[in-house]
Amino acid sequence: MTTIHEAYAELIQTLKDLEGVLRPAVAAQYDAPPGGTSDAAPNGIPNPTLDTVIDARRSDLSDEIRRTAAALLTATRAIRPQVPALGAALARWEGETP
Repeated sequence: MTTIHEAYAELIQTLKDLEGVLRPAVAAQYDAPPGGTSDAAPNGIPNPTLDTVIDARRSDLSDEIRRTAAALLTATRAIRPQVPALGAALARWEGETP
């Protein structure tokens, strides 16, 4: 069984790991992917702006950022109510009446 301290440490480590990739991912999502994309548009003229917009890697990165944001909101909403609940339980333990 995991203790509260182990669970908390795991959450903090996960958030630190996320911080290491979140900032560069968010910064990169609107940049042209490295290595270039298609050789030319259908008319034979290169279109780097269009290539950036339709590049699947950029789209995948943006999708993953959205999924990560949703997961963070879900986790926050699950944990947030525990803060006052734990505080109230501690206050009751100490003899205070809510």
